[in-house]
Amino acid sequence: MNFSPIKIKDIVWIEGFNLCSNIYAIGESDITIVDTGSGDISDLISNSLRKIGLNIGNVSKVILTHSHFDHVGGLIEILNYTSPTIFIHPSELEFLEIPRQVNIHELNENQTIHTETRDLKVLHTPGHTCGSVCLYDEENALLFTGDTVFPGGSFGRTDLPTGDENMLIKSLKRLSELKVEIMLPGHNKPVLKKAYLHIKSSFQQAKAFFGVESL
Repeated sequence: MNFSPIKIKDIVWIEGFNLCSNIYAIGESDITIVDTGSGDISDLISNSLRKIGLNIGNVSKVILTHSHFDHVGGLIEILNYTSPTIFIHPSELEFLEIPRQVNIHELNENQTIHTETRDLKVLHTPGHTCGSVCLYDEENALLFTGDTVFPGGSFGRTDLPTGDENMLIKSLKRLSELKVEIMLPGHNKPVLKKAYLHIKSSFQQAKAFFGVESL
């Protein structure tokens, strides 16, 4: 990777380039990874973590916001070093191509994932895919958005398998009603203040794009 990871509070942001999602690492001795990138040899997670003094062998949990290759490809690298618990929504399981002996737990609506430094509430946000999730740290007004919503009024595409524009708009409406200061998206740069304005804009832009007047 031609870029050094950046710390946002206790979260390490590993920027995704080209067809590779952002990767987020929470904690130090008991690391939780949110999305794993594409697994391209130029984007090795181990190298990025090492640059900031973290050991990939300390990864104990991996949370996948959905099953697209640019978010799950790096799982293989992680599994070469350690055997984490992998969390994914049950609707995404059939699309996840990894060895069957791994430890997979299903993500469910309102479930709480405990990490070393913060608790993340699972929000099922279908639309980009049927099993897409966002992760909400209500105490710190922080939201991992995967490919559901992006900065600047953008939102996830719905023209891939299991995408659904009506469900996406409903998911964006739900997110627009949350208190969110920090948004950590699956692509593009994080938003570090007043992220709720970006989410509200995405909701309005999606309604206009898909021709939905009210909801």
